[in-house]
Amino acid sequence: MEATLGNNPSFLWQSILSGREVILKGLSWQNSDNGRTPLPIWSRTKTGSFTVQSAYVLLESEKRGSFSGECSNVQGLRWFWKKKWKLAIPGKIKHFLWRAYHESLPTFFNLYRRKINRSLYCVICKQDEDTTIHALWQCPLARNTNFTSDALAEWAAVVWSIWNARNKMAYEDCQLSPALILSNGLSIVHDFKQAKTSLCL
Repeated sequence: MEATLGNNPSFLWQSILSGREVILKGLSWQNSDNGRTPLPIWSRTKTGSFTVQSAYVLLESEKRGSFSGECSNVQGLRWFWKKKWKLAIPGKIKHFLWRAYHESLPTFFNLYRRKINRSLYCVICKQDEDTTIHALWQCPLARNTNFTSDALAEWAAVVWSIWNARNKMAYEDCQLSPALILSNGLSIVHDFKQAKTSLCL
């Protein structure tokens, strides 16, 4: 349990040590029958035995807790999450929203946590950590889009358009104007509705 990462560690060794962090979060010590040697038990199951499912639940609860801490209106998000599946938007945007809700988008913050990226800061403003909340709502790129409609489908498409614009700037050094980002998002909803209407004819 005391082993270090060392210099130039292999991916396998990094994975093992990442697993150790999970184990330490759920591990507790219980006195043995002789009262001398404490025994390790897994605190997340009734039997005290480790299961992959209980470790997954532990990590998900932590992730949800940090996400809830960032968001001021968790109940509103839950309500939106239920509505999302009925929205008239392409499946790829629904999948994108699912990933955003579960904090699994490849933001620099998430890539840094997975030891893939060297920096966790936003490539656009270069000041704040590039979390999902920051990338989609707090970053100047997102704030300058000036979307004011209450329509959920349009909002979802514009957020998806913001994410794509952010990726173009981060990986292709291509900057889109806020007006174009907004237009791209709204046109997705318009085109999707047109396609559905023509299919029904």
